[in-house]
Amino acid sequence: MGIWRLWWETAKGIFTTAPREHLSMLRQDSIFALRMMRKNFGFTIAAIIVLGLGIGANTAIFSVVNAVLLKPLPYQNGERLLMMRQSTPTSGLMGRNVSVPELMDYRRQNRSLDAIVEYHNMQFILLGRAEPEQVETGVVSWNYFDVFGAKPLIGRNFAPTTKNQAPPPSFFSATNIGCAVSAAIPP
Repeated sequence: MGIWRLWWETAKGIFTTAPREHLSMLRQDSIFALRMMRKNFGFTIAAIIVLGLGIGANTAIFSVVNAVLLKPLPYQNGERLLMMRQSTPTSGLMGRNVSVPELMDYRRQNRSLDAIVEYHNMQFILLGRAEPEQVETGVVSWNYFDVFGAKPLIGRNFAPTTKNQAPPPSFFSATNIGCAVSAAIPP
């Protein structure tokens, strides 16, 4: 019983008489700390720099961890997405993309995945402007946008009937202000 009484008296003292004492001690400690920092100015500057670097590094690491690991992917059912890559250890090729015939083979034999989509990128030089411009292009399968839940602002997505047809080539260009443009290239 004695420990509970001591605990109760301490808790009551914190909320009744202690605030004035705590503020007085805080003022005394703050004045002493400022006096010591002024007296050891080099140490104060070094401590501030080290604290700033530590806080900055911690913030940067948390931002990366939050964006990569903690935040969900910005897609419908993002936790169910996976990326297929191939490795052939005998030839030394690790993590290469799946070819189109292999992808079609995977689609035929698929029994557990909801959908399999294709994406690969290439770079081209776009001519016909004042200056040639290097553009990054993406080649996708007909169901790519459906799987990611992307809806076009204008027009329609690729239709399942176009998967075996050769649609007219088109390109998507993202400028440095973030505007996406789609245009058909005449055959």
